[in-house]
Amino acid sequence: MRVIDTFRTVLSLAYSPCGRFLYSAGWEHVSRWDVFSGEEARLFHKKGSMYQQWVSVSPAGSRVGWVALGRQQLHSVNVTGGKTTTITLSRRQTPDDQRGWGFLHTDEAVQHTRPLAVDPSGRTVAFVQGNDLYLRPVPPGKRVARREVANIADLADPLRHVRATDRGLFGFAGEHLFWWHDGDDVVLHDLAAVTTQRLSKPKPLPTAVTPDGRTGIAAHNREVLLIDLSSGLVRERFNWDVGTVEAIAVAPDGMTVAVAGWAGGIAIFDLDG
Repeated sequence: MRVIDTFRTVLSLAYSPCGRFLYSAGWEHVSRWDVFSGEEARLFHKKGSMYQQWVSVSPAGSRVGWVALGRQQLHSVNVTGGKTTTITLSRRQTPDDQRGWGFLHTDEAVQHTRPLAVDPSGRTVAFVQGNDLYLRPVPPGKRVARREVANIADLADPLRHVRATDRGLFGFAGEHLFWWHDGDDVVLHDLAAVTTQRLSKPKPLPTAVTPDGRTGIAAHNREVLLIDLSSGLVRERFNWDVGTVEAIAVAPDGMTVAVAGWAGGIAIFDLDG
C-alpha cells in the first residue's frame, strides 16, 4: 500500500485507461497523479472555486472531464493539447446526477437529465428513463450530438425494469453492467454473454466493482470493505487514514484500488494483498 498526499479534500477519482495515471477532483482542484512516482500535474486549480466533482476519463485517455459542484457547467480538457471545452448541462447538478454524463469512444462528452453510465470502451451507454434501465450501443465511428442524448430512450429497448427508488445505482465494471435492485440485491449483467445474475445481499452496498464482477468495494465512514459478491460477505476491512472515504476507483486491470477522502490522502493498494 502507498499513499499520495494531496493536502486537499478529494471527492472523486478516475484511472487513466493505461492505469499509469490517477485523476482526482475535489476542493479547488483537478489533478493528474503518476501512480508510481506520486508526481502531480495540475489540470485545474483556482481559489474560491469550491468543490470539483465526478471526474471521468475518455476511453483513449486523451480527455478528462469534471463538474463544478452546484454549477451547470461540465469542463472537458484535452490532456495533450490543454484546450478546455465547457458544456452547459441540461439542469443543475445534484448528488443524484453523478452518473448523468460520460465520454463516448469518439471522445465526445454526452449528458442526460437522468443517471447515465458509459462502459470503459465508450461504445455502450446505460441510462435510466422513467422506471426502466436502458442500454444503447454506439456504433463504431458514429458521433452522437450532445442534444441527442436526452432523447436516447426512443432509440433503445429497456434492458430490465427497475424500481423508481433504485434509480442511479448502477455502473459498468469491464464487460459487466451492475446495479442494485430492491435496495439491496446486486444484479450483474454480463454484456458479452447477455446473461443476468442476481447476487447475494451485501451490506453495506458496494460503490465500485472489479472488472471481473467478483469483488465489490464499499466505503463505511473511514473504512474500506472488500465484499465477495457471490456470497455477499465482507472479505476484508481496511482503514488507510484518508479520513471519511469519499471516492473509490478500480484500476482497469482490476489489480489495484485507489481510495481518497476528507483528510487529503489517496491510498493505493493491491487487491491480492
